[in-house]
Amino acid sequence: MKAWPKVKSAIELGVLYCKATGNYRPCGKENPETGHPFTDKMSKQRIFQANFSKLPVNICVITFSSDHSTERDHYPMITRCLDSILENTDPENYRLHIGCNNLSPRAMEFIDKMVTEHGAVKYIGDAMQDRDGNMVYPKYPLMRRIYQATGGRQSTREAADWVVWFDDDSYVTSNDWLEKLQDKINATPRVHQLGRLRAILLSKNDRQWLRKFPWFNREIGIPRATFENGKTGRAYNFIEGGFYALSRHAINTCSLPDERLFHNRGDWSTGLALLHKGLGVGDFTYGVEIDAEPRRGMHCDRQVKADDPAMAEKKWIIDL
Repeated sequence: MKAWPKVKSAIELGVLYCKATGNYRPCGKENPETGHPFTDKMSKQRIFQANFSKLPVNICVITFSSDHSTERDHYPMITRCLDSILENTDPENYRLHIGCNNLSPRAMEFIDKMVTEHGAVKYIGDAMQDRDGNMVYPKYPLMRRIYQATGGRQSTREAADWVVWFDDDSYVTSNDWLEKLQDKINATPRVHQLGRLRAILLSKNDRQWLRKFPWFNREIGIPRATFENGKTGRAYNFIEGGFYALSRHAINTCSLPDERLFHNRGDWSTGLALLHKGLGVGDFTYGVEIDAEPRRGMHCDRQVKADDPAMAEKKWIIDL
C-alpha cells in the first residue's frame, strides 16, 4: 500500500492533491496562496479570472434568535456584527443585505432601523420542519434567496463581482478590511473564495452524500492524505462558513448554496464543489473576528479541531 505524505497545514493539503494522486499532475507553477491547485484535468476548463473590479460589493449578514427572551435573542451579538460593518466600511463601497431568522422584536426593530437609515435590504426566513418534526429556521434556504436577490441567474439586477458573507457571530475589527480583501482578490485571480482556510477528513457517509451532488466529478474524486497524527483518509480544503468572500462566478457555476442544503454541511460541501469546478480557495482573516461566540443550538454544525475526541473517528478540522 502506498504511503501518503504527511501534511502540516491546509495549504499543503492543496499541493498534495496534485502530487499524491497518479491521475493528475501539477499544471504550471504552483501557487501557495491557492488551497486548490490546478491539475491537467482542471486546466482544460476555462479559467475565470476572479478580479475585484466592480464596487459596491454585496455584504450579506444572516441573523438569528434562538428564542425571543432577552437571554437568548442574541441581540448584543447581532448589533455588534452590523455596527462593526457600518463603522469600518465606506458606505459607497457596499450594499447591505440582512437575513432575519426568528428575530425577537427588539432585534427586528434594530434591523428595521438599518433598512430605514442605511438602505439595507431585509429578508425574512421561513420556519421549516426538520427530520425530527421540530420547527426550525434553517440557514441555507434563506442564504439561497439572498444570493439570488443580489444578482443570481434569476435576478434582473446587475450583480457585483463578489459577495461577502457574515454569520452574526463574526464582526469587523479594522477599517481597511475591505481594501485588504480587494487587494488579496486581485493578487490571486484564480481564487474564488477567501476566508479562514480549513481542511476536513471525511467519514464514509460524508463521502457518499457528496457523490450525489450534480457537480461531483468521479474522475477528480476526493484527494487522499495522511496527517501528522496518523489519520489517513479522503480530505480537502474548504473555507469556514462564519465569514468569507465568494465570487459571483463561483455562485452561479456551482449553483450555491445547493437546494438540498438545510442547516449543516454547507461550508465543506462548497469547498469540494469549487475543487471539482477548478476554482481555488485562499486564506484571508485580516480585520475580521470569525465565529467569535460559541455555536448556538443543536442544529448548528459545530466545527471542531483535530484533537476533539468526540469527533476523532468521524470528521475533524485542522487549523493552519
